[in-house]
Amino acid sequence: MELDILNKIQSGRVTRLVEQTKENIKKGKEDKYMMDIETIVAMNKDQGRRSKRNSVKPMRFDDEDIEKAREGYTAPLQKIVNLGDYVPKGWKRFNTKTIADKLDVPFSWKILDNGGLFVDSSGLGSDNEPALSVKQFLEIISKLYDFKKDLGFAICSEGQFQLTVGVYEEAR
Repeated sequence: MELDILNKIQSGRVTRLVEQTKENIKKGKEDKYMMDIETIVAMNKDQGRRSKRNSVKPMRFDDEDIEKAREGYTAPLQKIVNLGDYVPKGWKRFNTKTIADKLDVPFSWKILDNGGLFVDSSGLGSDNEPALSVKQFLEIISKLYDFKKDLGFAICSEGQFQLTVGVYEEAR
């Protein structure tokens, strides 16, 4: 059941991207192949509405997921849901900037001001690029899990080649 909902959400995301690209082409945008900021914002709002409608919540990793991540397997990353701009009731964003020194991130811009993790989504990024590589992202998730096991993770903004993964905690 939950997988069906996630598949519908992902399918809707792709449909919206195609619609936005067609709109941009009609408007005569110069770069017809790159998403502009308006498209990204619209996609994230649209995803937020769908996530709210489907009561999607950030996902939590378990010990097995983290063990796989430490071994370099990317399977745990496939469980991360896309919330768009929606923050579910009972949850709040956790600002990873407050513990950045414990995460040992090589470049400070890989953690955004709102605490989100700036991540390469192409799978081709390297460690010295602006976004976290897959390897770096797996390391960060492991460190965050060691810091606080009940953190949740979800995509909160998605562009063409990078995304922001928000880190969430239950509001108390």
